Amino acid sequence: LAEAVLQSAVELSCHAFGNYAVQHLLEFGTAEQKYGLIRIIERNMERVARSAPGGGVIAAALSHAAAEDLVWIARAATQDPALLAYLAHGRHGHVVVLQALSALPKQERSRAC
Repeated sequence: LAEAVLQSAVELSCHAFGNYAVQHLLEFGTAEQKYGLIRIIERNMERVARSAPGGGVIAAALSHAAAEDLVWIARAATQDPALLAYLAHGRHGHVVVLQALSALPKQERSRAC
């Protein structure tokens, strides 16, 4: 089942019910599965972030990622100021934005704001 979620992670992240499968894997998956999801979300941040269910997936990624992987999600979320503003207005938005900014090194954080 985990392999199926990984193979369809982007589509599931944007789906009203499928996003819960991705969030569950981010919380309870193996370190390898979490890493795979983090990289998929990072590469597809624009699409995931602009879907209503995607905000919950990004919040779960920021909450459950390994410390060394956290910065990749944070950078992807804060790279585009318009995307960051869009995220801030979503259901999980303020939490996602605060988590992403706090995960960045200080120099990057000041550039993102």
